[in-house]
Amino acid sequence: MSKNALISIFSLTVLQLLSQSCFGGRFMIPPIEKSLIEIQSQRRQDVLNNTFSLLVWNIHKGKAGQAWVNDIQKLGPKHDILLLQETTDDNETIDAAANELKNFDLLFAKSFTYTKTLISSGVATASVSTATNTILHRTKDLEPFVRTPKTTLLSLFKLANGETLATLNIHGINRASNEAFYRQIDESLALVRNHQGPIVFAGDFNTNKREKFDELTKRMTALGLTMITYPNDQRRNHLDWIFYRSCQVRESEILYDVQSSDHFPLHARLECN
Repeated sequence: MSKNALISIFSLTVLQLLSQSCFGGRFMIPPIEKSLIEIQSQRRQDVLNNTFSLLVWNIHKGKAGQAWVNDIQKLGPKHDILLLQETTDDNETIDAAANELKNFDLLFAKSFTYTKTLISSGVATASVSTATNTILHRTKDLEPFVRTPKTTLLSLFKLANGETLATLNIHGINRASNEAFYRQIDESLALVRNHQGPIVFAGDFNTNKREKFDELTKRMTALGLTMITYPNDQRRNHLDWIFYRSCQVRESEILYDVQSSDHFPLHARLECN
């Protein structure tokens, strides 16, 4: 065995040991059957208007406290569907949902739970109409070192025109291999492969490499999904996207006036007739 190969093996072993000492026992993965919870159910309306507004945002676990409450108070009620990533089920987040999203159903899909606080992190879908069905998909691949999965949440909504809108809310696997990311995308798309109506697939895809973005768009195009572009796109990091099918884009904008996250929210108004 070459000297370089021995060095690589030694370095990998050291990194594995460090990860175990730093993160071992810090997170736990709850059973899948206990990982999709209804935080809030208002049952305001059974159908969604054919034209609806969408907000897609990684909220950075609501770490900014009151600043996040202020942002969601400003942005949330202006939209019909909110697809949120890095959501947590701590008391502050739940209280903010109850106070600022009074007219929304709110479903939370857990990726993992902090063992010390028992607070979970994952994705959440909030909507002014009630989902007719929901499915949680969690990756078998784990992020390196922290050993946590990523989650996609499928929600189906009945539209006023009688069609069914499928929304996929994703937090993409980040530091694992590209192949792990491709598997997550393929498995998420499999949830809607036979869906006949309109589709929205959006979230924080963590497309931090060009090849990941290229493969993502290739897979989306194969299923007939188109990426929304933004006339005011000045982002340095292009991680968050909205893809759609069988709709028309009436508005698209990146909302820069937020104080509480390292991601900027994506806004879109879609018409699905």
